[in-house]
Amino acid sequence: MNRARQIRLDRGLTVSVVSTATGVAPRTIARIEDPSTQDVQAPSLKALADFYEVPASSLLMPAVNPEGMAA
Repeated sequence: MNRARQIRLDRGLTVSVVSTATGVAPRTIARIEDPSTQDVQAPSLKALADFYEVPASSLLMPAVNPEGMAA
């Protein structure tokens, strides 16, 4: 899991809600949340980062557990 998915789940949001709020297709969100994805379009990543109010680069980092360690 990467930070994009972790943030969405921690905030109790569905892919559908994020998609509607950001204009990013659900399939694109799923690709961004897939840690094996290598090719992410900058505009989609920026839209999610703006919505979550975090730096875009942080969304592709590994998720962290509550102790601050990579999950």
